[in-house]
Amino acid sequence: MMSEQQVIDTLGQPKSADLGTCGQATPKPWMCKTLHYGEFHPSLMIQLRMDQTGTWRVFSWDVF
Repeated sequence: MMSEQQVIDTLGQPKSADLGTCGQATPKPWMCKTLHYGEFHPSLMIQLRMDQTGTWRVFSWDVF
């Protein structure tokens, strides 16, 4: 899984980033970070989850 820094090194700085809670429908929700790329459609959304070492890692992405 790519780290947040690897994503930024590859794609550049995101247009915006948000912190939130993912997995709210599961027994153990977790904090996640969402990076948003693109101003027009299609746009890219990359979700990151902190691993056990404290590094944000990609766990999901979507083009919309």
